[in-house]
Amino acid sequence: MSGWLHLVPEMSSGAVDPVPVESWPPQGPQHQRLTALYWHAGLLTDQRPAYHGTAELYALTAESVPWHRDDLVWALQVLARQRIGVYGAGCELPGVIASQLPVEQLGGFEPVLWAVHDAILDDREVFGAKRRELVGRLRTAIRRLSGDLVTPLLFGREGFGPAARRLLGDRGTDPATSEVLEHAVTLTRPVPSKAWLRRAAALRAASPMAASAVRDVLAAFLDHDSWPREEPDPRPREEPDPWPREEPDPWPREEPDIWLREEHDVLVRGLCWIHALDGSPEATVLLGRVAEVAGAPRRPGANEPKAGRAAAAAVETLVDRPGAVPADVLTRLALSTQSKPVQNRVQQALKRLPATHS
Repeated sequence: MSGWLHLVPEMSSGAVDPVPVESWPPQGPQHQRLTALYWHAGLLTDQRPAYHGTAELYALTAESVPWHRDDLVWALQVLARQRIGVYGAGCELPGVIASQLPVEQLGGFEPVLWAVHDAILDDREVFGAKRRELVGRLRTAIRRLSGDLVTPLLFGREGFGPAARRLLGDRGTDPATSEVLEHAVTLTRPVPSKAWLRRAAALRAASPMAASAVRDVLAAFLDHDSWPREEPDPRPREEPDPWPREEPDPWPREEPDIWLREEHDVLVRGLCWIHALDGSPEATVLLGRVAEVAGAPRRPGANEPKAGRAAAAAVETLVDRPGAVPADVLTRLALSTQSKPVQNRVQQALKRLPATHS
C-alpha cells in the first residue's frame, strides 16, 4: 500500500497526530471523532478495540462529524503504511471523512483518493455491495472536489471508461447527461419498474445530448478490444528446472482474460433500458449487439459471460421490439453463450417472442 504514500498531502504546520481514545458509547461530536480514529488505527494494526465492526463505525459517523483536514491526512497515512484490511475495512474511515469534510478542505486530495479508489477495485477480497459502498464514498468526494460529474462513473486509466469518456467529449460536462448516467446505475434488476422507466424518460428528454451520450457509451462497450485485460496468474513462477520433468506443469500460464468491472456492467445494464426508450430499428440493432457481446464467453470455453448483468437487461429489452432482429439475435446468443443464467434467460425470451417474430 505504501506505493501511494507520497500522494498524501502533508499535515498542517505544527499539527500532530490525533490522540484517539476508546470509549463506547461516545459522548458528543468530538468524542465521536476521536473514537472513530481509534477504531481505524486499531483495525489496521490488529490491535482491535472492543468494538471493531463496520456497524459501530456507521453508528459513530452516520451524522456529520466535525472532522479536521489533518484527520484525513492521518487516516490515509495509517492506511498507506498498513493495508486495505479484510473486505476493505481500512478504507472505511478515509472514505467517510472525505465525503463529509467541507469541500474547501479537500484541496490536494484528489490524486490520493483516486489511488485508494483503484486499490479497492484491484483487491479481489473486496467485492459486491461493500465495494460499491466504498468506491461510492470516494467518488462523491472526488466529484465534490473536482466538479467532474462523469469520470467517477466512467473511471479507469484504460479500457471501457476512458473509451467512453473520449466518445462523450464535451457532453461529459452536461449535468443532464450525467444525471442520466447516474440514474442508470440505480437499476438493481434486469427489468426496471415503471417508476424507474418514467424517471429515465424524463431525464432523457431533459437534455438534447442525453440520447446520443447513452448511445456512445454503449458503443464504447461494444469496442470490447479496448476493455482492460486481466493480468496473467500472479503466482510467482520458479526459474526453469534444469532437470526436465515428464509431467506437465500443474499451473500452466493462461492468456490474459478480457473482462469488465462490475460497476461498468451495472452501468451498461441501466443504459440498455434507457436506450430502449428509442423505438427505432437502429436502437434495436444496437441493443442486439450489446446482448451478443455481453453474453458471449469471456474467452473460448469459459462459462462466465463478458457482462452478465448487461446481457440479461439487453435480452429483456429485445422481447417486445418489432422486426426480425430480436429473434435472430436471441437465436445466435442461445448457440454462443456458455453461461447458464444467460442461457436460461435467452430461452425464456425466445418463448415470449410474438409468433410473428419466431
